[in-house]
Amino acid sequence: GPLAPSLGIGRGFFFMKKRKQNNIDQFLIQKGKEFSKELVEKATEWELSFREKLKKTKIPFIFQYPIICKNKKLYILDFYLPKHKIGIELDGQWHYTPDMIKKDKVRTKALKKEGIRILRIANCVEKNITYEMIKDLILGYENN
Repeated sequence: GPLAPSLGIGRGFFFMKKRKQNNIDQFLIQKGKEFSKELVEKATEWELSFREKLKKTKIPFIFQYPIICKNKKLYILDFYLPKHKIGIELDGQWHYTPDMIKKDKVRTKALKKEGIRILRIANCVEKNITYEMIKDLILGYENN
């Protein structure tokens, strides 16, 4: 009867919507991998220094970790500690402009909804941080 065509259209629309969503997800996953690889290749002196110190802590981490949040935004964390669900961002001076402060707040909020807490470290502070301080910072941050 008249119910069958409407069900068919509804079902078809659902599958099309789902397929479109999967295409968006695949696109974001692919872009995330590409951007991540590029960022690893173009790592800053602060990121490289911090990575070496982080290795000494023996805390497992992923460098330049791509993540797609529920808001369908792709973010790449400088460092991600999966066991602790902590993202560490090394911030250059451009992060302290009004526009970037606003963008970083949106990003941090989206990542928090994913259960990831963000720890921000200014590049100018990185050189004074030891691996022991990093370990204490992560373990202290985890317990708060």
